[in-house]
Amino acid sequence: MARLTMGNTFMDQMRQDLKKSSWGITIILVVLLIALTILVNILF
Repeated sequence: MARLTMGNTFMDQMRQDLKKSSWGITIILVVLLIALTILVNILF
């Protein structure tokens, strides 16, 4: 239970940070793009 609560608070903190700065959103988008390219390269 403690871990779950810690995870939730961590996620809340991350969301607050994302709201504060658009940098977080940009980083997440870049990471998603990289992950997608890697997946496509592996699959095809």
